[in-house]
Amino acid sequence: MAKGNHVFNDFDGCIASAFADVLAKMGGEGGAHLRALNGSGGPVAPARTFMDSKFTRSYPSLLVIRSNPRIAEIHWVQDDAVVAANDENSGAFGEAAAAFRSAVVDWAMGGDRDNPMAAWRQLVNAGVDHAAMERFVAGSSQSLAPRSAEGRRTLCLEIEKFIRGALTKDTAKWLIELRLDLQLQNYDYAKSESGWKATLGKGLGPGWFAPASGAG
Repeated sequence: MAKGNHVFNDFDGCIASAFADVLAKMGGEGGAHLRALNGSGGPVAPARTFMDSKFTRSYPSLLVIRSNPRIAEIHWVQDDAVVAANDENSGAFGEAAAAFRSAVVDWAMGGDRDNPMAAWRQLVNAGVDHAAMERFVAGSSQSLAPRSAEGRRTLCLEIEKFIRGALTKDTAKWLIELRLDLQLQNYDYAKSESGWKATLGKGLGPGWFAPASGAG
C-alpha cells in the first residue's frame, strides 16, 4: 500500500492510549498489559486475563470500537502524496489528543471533573485533513478505494459522519463503562452515578457537531 497522508487521524488509538494512561495512573502493571494487547510485544495471555477480570465492561467496549469496519477505513484512507513532515493538521490533532487523554485521566480518577467529551469534540474537529481528503478524492492508488471521485468523496463523508455519530456515542459509552469498572475497584466518586452520567451525556445531541464536510 502506498504511504501517503492519512485523511483521518488515529481516533481508536487515541482512545486506547487514554485507557493506558488511566491504567498507568492506577499503578501496577495495567498499562503494560494493555500495551501488550495493543501489540507492544509483551506477553499477551496474562494481559488478556488481567483486562478481562478487572475491566469487564470498558475493555470489551474498546474492542468493539476497534473492530468496527469504519475504523479499518480510517486507517487505510490516505492520499498518494509525499508525507508532509510536521504538517499543521497532525500538530493540531496531536495537541487535541493530548488534551483528550489528560481529560479522560482527570475525569476517570478524580470524580467531579469537566466533561471529557468536550475534549473529544475538539479531537474530532482536528481529526480530518481536508487537503489530504481532496487529494484522495482526485485520485487514489489504494486497492480498496472506490474507482470514481464521487465514490471516494462519498466514502470520506460516510467515515466523517461515523466519527461524529456512532464513534462519538461509543466513546461516551466506553467512558461510562470505565467509571463503572473503576467503581468496582473501590474508587469513591463524589458525584452520584446519575450525576456523572448526566454530565457525560450533556450536549451529545443532533446539533453538537457541525455537519460533515460537504453535508447540508
